[in-house]
Amino acid sequence: MMTSTETNTFQVLQQPNPDALNILQLNDDCLIKIFSYLNNYELIDLLGTCRKLDEIIHINLRRCKDLSFNFRHFSSDDKRLLQIVSPYLTSIELSVGYSISSESVLAALELISNCKKLRKLRLHYVVMREKYLKLIGNISNHLEKIDLSFCQLTDELMTEFFKWKCNSLKEIILIGNYTFWGVSLIYLKNLKCLTIESHENLKINVEQLKVNNPKAEIIIYGKGRLKKICDVNL
Repeated sequence: MMTSTETNTFQVLQQPNPDALNILQLNDDCLIKIFSYLNNYELIDLLGTCRKLDEIIHINLRRCKDLSFNFRHFSSDDKRLLQIVSPYLTSIELSVGYSISSESVLAALELISNCKKLRKLRLHYVVMREKYLKLIGNISNHLEKIDLSFCQLTDELMTEFFKWKCNSLKEIILIGNYTFWGVSLIYLKNLKCLTIESHENLKINVEQLKVNNPKAEIIIYGKGRLKKICDVNL
């Protein structure tokens, strides 16, 4: 049983201090600095606390320009983070995995397709489908660099994408795509750098690339990427 002395002590401890400083009394600069020590996941967990703190949190989240996800561990927190920061992102990397369902890949790409400021996209380990390219196409006119390594591409799929959706593309990386022959690359224009891995079916029309991309550099690695076998300044 609690004694009277213990009860009085407990009551004293519970009494609010009228002179205590409430965090909301701090100016915005102080709050922004305090919240800058939290990671993105901690920030989004605090959303909904109050309007003022939500504004401070979003100021900090706007600094999030580059994200990288491993889809095998893509959680509900990752999805929520991507939903919130998608308007601010300029670079994103998504490593998927060939066994991941197409519905899951589509859900992630739908979020990425809302990243209107995105300039760099790295998408790895995907069995590329037309519906994926359609979503990527929503932001492709703003992309300057795209890395589709290990995505099991085909020229049939990529022809329309390169022909109509890559007007701003300056750099493309295609490593580990052994079903891609490279014939569709002739539709690229204004390219500055192409990095590709060689294989027995690779067919690059260098002369046509030279016409459409007079300042481009072509870097070709041997299969397995152990050494560079060709470095062409067009």
